[in-house]
Amino acid sequence: MSNKVKVLMTIGTMDIGGAELRILNLLEVLTSRTDISVYLYVISGKKGPLSERFRKYTTHVVYGKKGILGLFDFFVNLRLIEPDVVHCNSNLAGGIYSYVAKTIGVKNRICHIRTASDYGTGFFYLLKKRVFLFFMKLGATSVVGVCDGAASFAGAEKKKTLTIYNGIKLSEELADIGGNFGRMVVLGRMHEAKNHAFSIRVLRCLKDISPERDWSIDFYGKEDSKFKKDLIDLASELNVLDSVSFKGVTDDPVKALSLYSVMLLPSVREGLPGVVLEAASCGLPSVCSPLPGCVEIADRVAFVRLAELGDPGLWAKEILDCECDEALNNKKTFEHSGFGLLGHANKILSLWGVDDNDVKEC
Repeated sequence: MSNKVKVLMTIGTMDIGGAELRILNLLEVLTSRTDISVYLYVISGKKGPLSERFRKYTTHVVYGKKGILGLFDFFVNLRLIEPDVVHCNSNLAGGIYSYVAKTIGVKNRICHIRTASDYGTGFFYLLKKRVFLFFMKLGATSVVGVCDGAASFAGAEKKKTLTIYNGIKLSEELADIGGNFGRMVVLGRMHEAKNHAFSIRVLRCLKDISPERDWSIDFYGKEDSKFKKDLIDLASELNVLDSVSFKGVTDDPVKALSLYSVMLLPSVREGLPGVVLEAASCGLPSVCSPLPGCVEIADRVAFVRLAELGDPGLWAKEILDCECDEALNNKKTFEHSGFGLLGHANKILSLWGVDDNDVKEC
């Protein structure tokens, strides 16, 4: 390859979220292995907790604008940068950005879908969805899902749709499953889709059926004051408040997860939940709702368990079964599951058209 490949990636915000951390880890690997130029276009137009870390692994960060003015700003920056690849990380809205890239002649236009179900309701959401999908059909040359469910959700033509699983670094941490079995963890921002309240109901159920254990739940993630108050009220009502803690945002999720004996993910909406992969990387078992991405992980990682939402007793049973797990064996299983970061990076490079000869060994 005679010329350095220039990639313009879009990202919604610079907040500490699952998608943002996944993209950051990917860029760290890509820039260490290839001589590519990555430009980052931040749709929110705002700096955030991850701004400095992203700047370290990109050629330039552009803080854009929202709405119609934002699309014009995106067009202007495309003309200035002249990228070879535009990689949109803005779910279905990426369809419009990919179409704008098409109008100036960008040949490789990718929409990356990170959810497997609708993230809104009502007439205006459905109207926006139809508009986004229309422009995606016209603009994207490739539509990538983080799991098969996400790829299907986009509804794009099969010939340009593919699944590329997110990758996770192999961790040096080892979960403490047997050290104090009964310590549970939930990691995710406070949002109705994460279904935090269900975890508290599971805690109450475990205390009833296995009172000899010291059951507890720690919640990590960006907090919302009203949401947190509702959780505290529920825990108080169920008489488990002394066993519930709120830890806030963590800069090292894998290290935090390794302190526990089991992780809960009772979400009602996910793509490919990176927190399940992070837990698995240190050998920590998870109990998850049977969403498409969770099912696909569980098919490859035996110590990721599934339980239908609705009955906390089913979850309690699955959690009790986790006591038989051995973290070291779990970790070795994960290493061969196909969710490694290096394999993920290689597939992205191939999608961007980077030749094997331009990839450094590591």
